[in-house]
Amino acid sequence: MHRFTGRLYLAGGALGAAAAFDMSFNSVVSWTFGVTGFTMASAWTICTAMAFAAIRRRQVQAHREWMIRGYVVLFGFVVFRALFAELGTLQERLTAIMWLCWVAPLLVAEVVLQWRRTFGPLERKPPR
Repeated sequence: MHRFTGRLYLAGGALGAAAAFDMSFNSVVSWTFGVTGFTMASAWTICTAMAFAAIRRRQVQAHREWMIRGYVVLFGFVVFRALFAELGTLQERLTAIMWLCWVAPLLVAEVVLQWRRTFGPLERKPPR
């Protein structure tokens, strides 16, 4: 089941990245909006490629961490869409969203990645 959903993620990621790259090259908002979209699409593609490479080399822990990062970038697009409400001017909304759509998911991802290291069982030193 995990392999099947992984393949679905790769296929969906390829379609989503292609759409994001297309929107970034044909942005009608501004060139900065296009650059931001291109950067997010690139980050998403790179994280997914690194996760795929890690699992092909049987590096499960690295795969997990790259997948978490990949989901962070993916949810950056989701957060962007959710925050695009009619509050403030268009420029104010876009400025806030360009930051919030990656900072908020990144914070969640880092908590997930570091939780076990910080709050997991304490490592015991071997007796001397």
